[in-house]
Amino acid sequence: MREQALMHLVRPSGLLKCFAAAALFAGSLVPVANSHAKLAESAEMAETSHTAEEQRNLDAVRTAFAHWEKGTGDFMDILADDARWTIKGSGPDARTFNSRREFQTAMRPFARRLATPITPVLRGLWSDGDMVILNFDSSATAIDGAPYRNSYVWLLKMRDGKAQEVTAYLDLPAYYEVVAKPLKDASPSE
Repeated sequence: MREQALMHLVRPSGLLKCFAAAALFAGSLVPVANSHAKLAESAEMAETSHTAEEQRNLDAVRTAFAHWEKGTGDFMDILADDARWTIKGSGPDARTFNSRREFQTAMRPFARRLATPITPVLRGLWSDGDMVILNFDSSATAIDGAPYRNSYVWLLKMRDGKAQEVTAYLDLPAYYEVVAKPLKDASPSE
C-alpha cells in the first residue's frame, strides 16, 4: 500500500520526487523498488510516462550504474569534466567540488583506506526532466578489515548523457570513520 502511495507521489513533480527520495533516505518511506524484481517492475511501469529526455537520462545513469555494480566500469565516467559535485552535511568533505578531477582527488584518502572496491546496490531510480535521482546502498571492507556500509541519495542534473551537477546525501560519520583510519606510509594530509 505504501509503495503504491509513493509511486503516485513521485510521478507528478520533481519536487515531490526530491522529498520522496529524502524521506526514503531517512527511512520514513518504503522504497518504490526494494528488490531487483520490484525495481524492474517499477521501471517498466514508469517508462511509459517518461519523456524522451527523461528516458535518455535514465538509460545513461542506469547503464553507468550497472557497469559499476558489476565491477566493469567506474560510475564517475558519467560525470562531465566540469561537473559540480556537492556533498551535503558537515565536515571537511561536505562542500562543493568544481570538477570531476577535484572531486576524485578529494576522495583519494577515503579510497586508499578501502581494501575492497565499493559494491553498490541500486534501490531506486527516478527521473524528471534533466534530473535523475538514485537511491543506493554500498558496502566495502576497510584496510583494517572493518566493514563499510552506507546509503546514498544522489541527485544528478544531466545534459547530453553526462551529469553536470550532483548533490549527494550520505551517512558522513560512516565515511569519516573510514577516512580516520591510519595508513602505514601516508603523507600528513592523508
